[in-house]
Amino acid sequence: FIATALYAAFESKWRMYIVAVLLAMSVKEDVSLILIPLGIWVAWRKNLKMGLFTAVTSFWYSAVAIFGIQRGINGVPFRNGWRIPFGGLSGSIKTLFTDPIAMLKYFVSDSRPYYVLQLVAPVALGFVVFPEVAAIAVLVIFTNIFSNFWYQYHIEYHYSFVVVPVLVIGTAFALGRLRKNLRRVVVVICAISTLSCAYLWAPLPGARTRVAYNGSSNPAVIAARVALSKIPDDAVVSAYHPLTAHLARRKRIYVFPVPFKRALYGMDAFATGDVLPFTNDIEFVVLPVAMDDSMRNTWREVSAQFAISYANEWWIVYQRKISG
Repeated sequence: FIATALYAAFESKWRMYIVAVLLAMSVKEDVSLILIPLGIWVAWRKNLKMGLFTAVTSFWYSAVAIFGIQRGINGVPFRNGWRIPFGGLSGSIKTLFTDPIAMLKYFVSDSRPYYVLQLVAPVALGFVVFPEVAAIAVLVIFTNIFSNFWYQYHIEYHYSFVVVPVLVIGTAFALGRLRKNLRRVVVVICAISTLSCAYLWAPLPGARTRVAYNGSSNPAVIAARVALSKIPDDAVVSAYHPLTAHLARRKRIYVFPVPFKRALYGMDAFATGDVLPFTNDIEFVVLPVAMDDSMRNTWREVSAQFAISYANEWWIVYQRKISG
C-alpha cells in the first residue's frame, strides 16, 4: 500500500493515492509513523490538500486505534511501553540530556548499526544524492533502533517491511535526478550491491541464508492436519503454538502452556508462572510427541485430567476426562 501511495503521488493519481493511504491505515495503528512523513512530503512537493489529509487523517486514526480500539480490546491503550529504553519516555529524555554518552552507546549496541547497514546497503546508499523521498522512512527506522525489543531491529521481521518500498522508490527518485552518465554508473553500483546483499542476507535459492520451511507436503504438516481434524469446531483448546492459527476459528484457543501456566498472556507481558483460573474450561490439548523440558514439566502436572483421543508419530490430541 505504501509503494502504491508513493507511485500515485508521483503520478498525481489522487483517487488511487487516497485508496492506498486508507488501506495502509487499516493494517496497523502505528502506520502513521510512515504516513505522516509521507503526508508532509506530498504537501511540500505535490498537493497541499492531499498532504494535509494524509498527515491529519493518519494521526487521527492512530489515536482512535490506540485509545479507542486497543483500549476496548485489551483494557489499556498501549501495552508496549516496556520497549522504550531507560525506564520509559521520561527516562530516555533525561538520559539524553544528563548522559548523552549512554544514549549513544545504546544506539550502537546489540547490532543496531548492522541493522541500518542491512537496510541501506541493498540500494548502495543511492538515495543520499537526493534523499527527500527516502527520508520518509527515517521515523520508522529511528523507532526500530530506539526500541529495546530485539525483533524490531532485525530485518527478517515485519517491523522493517514498511521501510523497503520507501528506500527503493526513494533511490529510484534520486537516481532519476542525476545526469545521464553519472546515473548509469550509480545504477550499476546499486545493481551489484543489490545482488551481493541478496546473496548474503536473502533466503533465496543458492544464497547463503537458509530458512526452514515446512510446506504442505511435509510429513509433520500432513500429520497435524489429521490431528486437528479430530477436534470439534466449538471446543476450547490449548495447543502447541505453531498450531494455534489453524485452530483459530473458534471462540477460545490458547497457546500451551496457557492456562496451565501463564506465559505471554494478559496485560503484563512479563507475568509468568501462575495458573490461570479457567484451566477447567480446556476440553482439548494438542501437543507434539517431542516436547522440551518446560512443556513436559507443565504437562506432567495436569496430564492426569486428560486422556489420549488421537495420536500419530508427530502429534497427540488429549481430551479432558469426563468426571464421575
